[in-house]
Amino acid sequence: MSALIYSFTGSIGANAKNATEDVWMFQMIVNALPASVRGSAAPLTADGKMGPGTMQALVSIQKKAVRKPDGVLTPGGPTQKWIEAQLKVTKLPVLRILLPMPPDSPPAAQGVQSNWRWCNKCQGLFFAGNGGQGVCPKGGGHSAAGSGNYKLSLNSGAGQSGWRWCKKCQGLYFGGGGAGGKCPSGGAHDGGASGNYFVDQNKPAAQDNWRWCQVCAGMFFAGSGTAGACAGRSNGHDKSASGNYGLLQA
Repeated sequence: MSALIYSFTGSIGANAKNATEDVWMFQMIVNALPASVRGSAAPLTADGKMGPGTMQALVSIQKKAVRKPDGVLTPGGPTQKWIEAQLKVTKLPVLRILLPMPPDSPPAAQGVQSNWRWCNKCQGLFFAGNGGQGVCPKGGGHSAAGSGNYKLSLNSGAGQSGWRWCKKCQGLYFGGGGAGGKCPSGGAHDGGASGNYFVDQNKPAAQDNWRWCQVCAGMFFAGSGTAGACAGRSNGHDKSASGNYGLLQA
């Protein structure tokens, strides 16, 4: 079998390490499988917690994947290899692009990731490839109505590195130098499950006027005549210290 796509930091399941990012990644991967393969009609709630539903899904999969199910997925072990084989059979290996990867992702995780969207409520950029709308500082989830399909370079590329995906709000923020900004879901952004994104400044043929907000650290579009909504201040994003970023559309 070819090299595995996903990199777990530790085991998950019964009496296992169950790191939040590993459980979350397992939940997202399993949800991409057909119901007949994952053993349940309803998808898992991707919350990073090893609850009864996630545990049941792991055991159901192991009954098909291994001879003696033990309720534990070991990184690189037979259960993970079986799951990834099923993803390839069902023609869903594209998840290696759509799934935000941990910071120490293998080279296979490098490339261009699409399905980033502009939110017409807060003007921010968020990832819409996880089946949810995240958390918008203007209330509720983000809205992608009217947005193009933006693409970002992941783990390699030209431009400024240090941009991260926040698994709490789904937004893109600058985490260079350890900065966490302000997340609309509360506290600082959480880039613990993110890859390293690269964003160009003044890129020809790209849509420019994307800016960094020095208050919330998020990426937002400043070309619509509004400052949008910021998690850190009432009168919208602050672009005064930002360069002019350009984003390409898929």
